[in-house]
Amino acid sequence: MKDENKRRKFYCILIITFAFIIAIVLIGIGVYFNMITSNNYIMGTAIDKSDSLLKNYLENNSHQIKDNYTLNSKINFNLDSEEARNKSITDLEALKRVNYLKNLSLMNIEINLKKDAKKKRLLFELDEKILEEEIVNYKYLIENSTEYYFLNNFLNNYVNDGSCNYFESLNSENTSEDNIIYLHDFLIESLKKNLKDEYFERYDVTENISGKDTDVKQISLRLTDSVIRDILRNILNDLKSDEQSKKILTSIDKNFSKWKVKDSTEFLKGNESYTINVYTTSFMCQFLKLEVIHLDGNDKSVVTYEGDETKGEVYYIENDKIKYIINCTFKNGKYVIKIQDELNKNLGEFSLEFDKKRTNFIFNFDDASKKIDIIYSSKYRKKSGGKSINEMDITFKYLENRVSKLSGEVQAITEISDDVKIDEDVSNAVLKASLTNEQKANLDTRREFVKTRLER
Repeated sequence: MKDENKRRKFYCILIITFAFIIAIVLIGIGVYFNMITSNNYIMGTAIDKSDSLLKNYLENNSHQIKDNYTLNSKINFNLDSEEARNKSITDLEALKRVNYLKNLSLMNIEINLKKDAKKKRLLFELDEKILEEEIVNYKYLIENSTEYYFLNNFLNNYVNDGSCNYFESLNSENTSEDNIIYLHDFLIESLKKNLKDEYFERYDVTENISGKDTDVKQISLRLTDSVIRDILRNILNDLKSDEQSKKILTSIDKNFSKWKVKDSTEFLKGNESYTINVYTTSFMCQFLKLEVIHLDGNDKSVVTYEGDETKGEVYYIENDKIKYIINCTFKNGKYVIKIQDELNKNLGEFSLEFDKKRTNFIFNFDDASKKIDIIYSSKYRKKSGGKSINEMDITFKYLENRVSKLSGEVQAITEISDDVKIDEDVSNAVLKASLTNEQKANLDTRREFVKTRLER
């Protein structure tokens, strides 16, 4: 009898336990299903899918530079504009542009960037000369939590520009690269979190998916001027509330705490809006299609994407007429985008190949009115003594109606070293507050002075 009672108790406990487990599982499934079908989650997933392409590029194209380094770059331009040359005979503004491009092509530009995280010092130097004529000699220095600047033909000494918190967010376990990654991830999560449910509409519709009419769910997010302002304000509040983000951004701009999204700032016109539509399967809400609609008065343009993170098709439509069809392929080290018109005529191609040591980018486009050619390459190679060299080269040409508006080449060779020595004398630095009105006016007109010099 006692054994029978024990068995009954055991079975009762077993049934209750099993029922409890089933209840927990069902509740978990319900919570999970409710989460993955929520508007915010679906739109957030679309954001993550888009962001994954950028993260893949950044993570696989990052030539790591430590927080103690010396960078020395020499930059050369070779620029021309056939259109400006043709007009310069009778047009003064065109002549100024010709002279500007010519002087840039004659200019020797050298940039030095030195960073000593251990001693909390940083020095940036920019030196620009046309032949032997000095145009700009500018220095920016951080030392002892103070920032200084020096500018040729202004003062013979550094100017003390006040306190600087740049190095407060850096330590042996937290590099500049770590800070960039942290901010990027934080901004993405903040954006997703601040897409309020009230911004969304949800519909059951029939949509053309892969050439077939399909019953799907449509989740719509309409971005107006006020909605964008609201989202940006909430993201800014998140940045200010997060200690790490606040520390990083304050180190970049000591006035970060005063940043505001003003009511007077216009992001979109009153009759302008962007609507982002995500189409998913009716059950489990799997992604099928992304659509962005831009309305500006009577003008309407639509961009749609069907595919996943590896391949897909983009359609660009203006006022209900297909203008471009774009085939996309995304691999770990290569992105290829081919552009066609509505008649499947090839118009151009975008190709990006990258790894830890090199980046190659090619873009060409040619329709009846415009022609664009861009070739970019960047590669790293080792040099003796623990140094490395980066060689960057970009050539480009932009034509309208077969006339070149701008063409040329930019070359930059950068030597990178882990060795760093900053030895600047700031003992005679003057306080910014002590500058006279005449000196302040001279400083304000320096940029215009340089522009005027390049135009003659």
